[in-house]
Amino acid sequence: MAFRMTSGLFLAYRARKVERIQDAMCKQKEFFSIEDSNVDELIKDLDRYVLSCFNMQDDIFVNYTLNVQIPLLTGDKKVFREVNEDDLRKYAQTFIDYWDGVLNGNNQFVQITLYPSIMKRFSSIEVKICDENPKDKINICYERNTNIDLVSKFMLSKYNDLFYQIKDIVNFEERSFYIIKTNEYKNWHPAMSQLDLAEVINSVLLKEEDN
Repeated sequence: MAFRMTSGLFLAYRARKVERIQDAMCKQKEFFSIEDSNVDELIKDLDRYVLSCFNMQDDIFVNYTLNVQIPLLTGDKKVFREVNEDDLRKYAQTFIDYWDGVLNGNNQFVQITLYPSIMKRFSSIEVKICDENPKDKINICYERNTNIDLVSKFMLSKYNDLFYQIKDIVNFEERSFYIIKTNEYKNWHPAMSQLDLAEVINSVLLKEEDN
């Protein structure tokens, strides 16, 4: 009975939200006022409510779909922005949580260096294995020469002034590995950190099998 009541309340709430959205859209068309319309906010509010009902409001893959993938498909220019330090920190935290959990048993730790701007086209992170727990788990590097040296670790082919091709996004060294991608936010979303982490783990396992 409680479930039915909850479902009924949910349907009634959703119906009211949809009616408000429809009314706002009609007013938008009637008065040709797009800037003053609150349609987008009403839709986002409804999305948040629906997700909360299914405990999916914090799911990073749902967030990526709603805030990156769908806007990209619809041509929303707001999603085309450069990644910032805060974005990279959130991305890097996925690697810290995983690798510290794996390595701490062997008294090893990870430290990550962020490279937010490389040639004004790329961003990168370096995940380094350390024998001592670093004071700062995340460092930021803007040094031009360091960034140029980092680019040399990857095979970047220049076709013209506007287009570069990256052969591999991951480069492994003896006690570290790098990930480099274009500096668009969509490439450094927390959902992408999970996918990239899985790719790194898979590469490590394949190397161990080869050895």
